[in-house]
Amino acid sequence: MYKTFRVKNFRCFKDLQINDLGRVNLIAGANNTGKTALMEAMYLHTRPFSPGDLSNLQQVRGINFSDDNRVSNWRQFFYRLDPDTPIEIEGQRILPEPRPILCIEELANTIENEAEFQLYAKNLQLLGMTQIDAAKAASELDIVLHFLERDEKTTHGSAFLPSNPKLPVIGFKDRKEDSQFFPVQGRPTSEDLTDKYSLLRFENRHSAIDSALKRLEPKLTNVEVLSPDGQRRIWATVDGVIMPFHLLGEGSIRFASLLMVMCGDKPEYLFIDEIENGIHYSVQQDVWKDIGKAAREHDIQVFATTHSWEMIEAAHEAFKSDHNYEFRFHRLDRSLQTGDIEAVTYNEFGMDAVTSISYEVRG
Repeated sequence: MYKTFRVKNFRCFKDLQINDLGRVNLIAGANNTGKTALMEAMYLHTRPFSPGDLSNLQQVRGINFSDDNRVSNWRQFFYRLDPDTPIEIEGQRILPEPRPILCIEELANTIENEAEFQLYAKNLQLLGMTQIDAAKAASELDIVLHFLERDEKTTHGSAFLPSNPKLPVIGFKDRKEDSQFFPVQGRPTSEDLTDKYSLLRFENRHSAIDSALKRLEPKLTNVEVLSPDGQRRIWATVDGVIMPFHLLGEGSIRFASLLMVMCGDKPEYLFIDEIENGIHYSVQQDVWKDIGKAAREHDIQVFATTHSWEMIEAAHEAFKSDHNYEFRFHRLDRSLQTGDIEAVTYNEFGMDAVTSISYEVRG
């Protein structure tokens, strides 16, 4: 579990330090202060050798990461679109051992970078390319985006995203951490939800999802997997009427998917953009209690963003009622002096103070 995070030269961050992370973290701030960008940086740090994640992160923002424009797209991740200064992402964890710094750098095919391009050629050979063809492909490559983990003593591995879309991306799937990112856009498919819920029901681990959904929709009395037309899907009984689950509101669908991931997939880290979407203020405390319970039971660290004061206050009240206050609120602001983005963190006592006087903490 992360306790601190530092992001340099990524998106809108020149150098951001965020401290005192909790098990559940809520991030707020004015528009364009980097709430989503901060979670993207954290997500990349948990998956240090997955260059293809850049494409996924752009797509959920509505940006087409075209292979024909790889270089211009990956440069959008650099501070001020300037690839001359590498991206550095560093997170200090309690357990297990500290994770090295993730460095993302754009390298031109020059004599200074010869070793990196030779390493790329060796990886091409591991993918089945002959030594001659691999050396030729690497020598003809103009630019590569290089992912590496390093600490003060050594480098712990490399991955490559080549500028030539005809050449393969070099990544290491077995080095990924188990993390998931919930974007604002999109909803899970009926098939995906059905598969997850069916497995939880088969293993008798579905009660938490059923109980949470009934709090969101008090008229819901039953959730089950049926196939009246030959196609399996989740059905819900609401006010005595059986209907496909996907006809319920966006909030119910998104929250159900979120809990199914937490209780079924059990990722180490979960990132949720604009968590308030579709959640009525009257049930927000219950939502946070369910998230907190699942996070503790399955040892998950949660990061979420919001624009909602009600969601911030509800989280504080929900975790305040627990024996251990595992919630932290982080506000991102632009410095009036430098224009750089800074983070201010509130623990239980800080949140008590701001909620008692209705102090504006959203940025």
